[in-house]
Amino acid sequence: MSNVNRFARGLVDSPKCKTCWNMDEDVLHIIRDCHHAKSVWYTVFSISQRTTFFSQPLREWLVSNLKNASSLDGICPSLFVATTWWLWRWRNTRCFVDMNFTPHKPCDFIKAQTLAFTKAFSSGQKGTTINTSLKKEILICWKSPSNGWVKLNVDGAVGPVGGGGLLRDCRGKWIEGFSANLRWCSSVKAELLALQKGLRLAWHTGARKLEVEMDSQVAINLIQEPYKANQAHCFSALFLWVVKTV
Repeated sequence: MSNVNRFARGLVDSPKCKTCWNMDEDVLHIIRDCHHAKSVWYTVFSISQRTTFFSQPLREWLVSNLKNASSLDGICPSLFVATTWWLWRWRNTRCFVDMNFTPHKPCDFIKAQTLAFTKAFSSGQKGTTINTSLKKEILICWKSPSNGWVKLNVDGAVGPVGGGGLLRDCRGKWIEGFSANLRWCSSVKAELLALQKGLRLAWHTGARKLEVEMDSQVAINLIQEPYKANQAHCFSALFLWVVKTV
């Protein structure tokens, strides 16, 4: 999160970049306009590209340099991505670990990382080291429920174990939300406990037409299986009745 966003949330006392103190630190400043970032970019593309490169707004800058392999005068999109990623990561190191941190030979390091990534990706395409058939990319976005319905989104996490969820109506308006410390348990149980709390919250808020979204296919399969499959997760008959009723 940039200092502009952190300042808006009251997390820091100034939106300024703590590296150069010249400008507000938004995302574009971190990955391109800060003098630390510029010192890296200046060494990876030609002088003729500098004026255009540093004048574009964020979205146009990202799209133009990711879409066209020749946009940085011979620098491929993979190198562009690697550079922006490491500039962001190094900024976080300066911000949260050591404000005097300076990477050693950053351009050589970025190029080496890009080369390793390119080789790994090429090997995966040939099927020599990566089994891409086991992976499926899914684009996720929130979709409003049907008119008159409420949507419950829940999620659980481990290390430490916690869970959370929120209720929104068909217009996306916030109804209620929760977060909880679930103590120690498996990741699957964390997902199911978060769902349990979400269903109870929905019931108490009066929601009777409810759509539920969660990202754990294992948890979904357990809910759909007979009760014996769920005994290891210590769920009451009341919880199973609520799932079926809602």
